[in-house]
Amino acid sequence: MSDSDLENKIGMPQGSILSPICCNILLNKLDLFVEKRMLEIFCDKKPISAEYTASRSYLSENWKPI
Repeated sequence: MSDSDLENKIGMPQGSILSPICCNILLNKLDLFVEKRMLEIFCDKKPISAEYTASRSYLSENWKPI
């Protein structure tokens, strides 16, 4: 098997319907990390709105994986 054949069999093809879903799954931990760090850095300077807090708690309580 040549290198070009192997390259075609590894990874997620761009344009696939699964590509954005897999990207969201893989980047979820990074997103949560960045959110946590930003809250630690900026929380003292700017309070979090009640609407944001309510929406976050609603989503965390009602989100269920498919």
